[in-house]
Amino acid sequence: MLGSDTVYSSEELIFFRRVLDEAVNTLPGFMRTSVSTCKIAKRIMDCAATGERDRVELRIAGLADFLEGCDCAI
Repeated sequence: MLGSDTVYSSEELIFFRRVLDEAVNTLPGFMRTSVSTCKIAKRIMDCAATGERDRVELRIAGLADFLEGCDCAI
């Protein structure tokens, strides 16, 4: 969904990075891989491309694949 015309400010990029770090840190250690991090980052950026800027909503979007069937709080 992220297109070549999408431009973010440096503040937004810093914010997205913090959301990514928060999301990755909620995963158990064995799941904190570069592949998982890339998947989460892509989902966060896809969600951000829709205009979403809520930290919790972005984190939920990033972790959606990992939360299916999980009875846990993020």
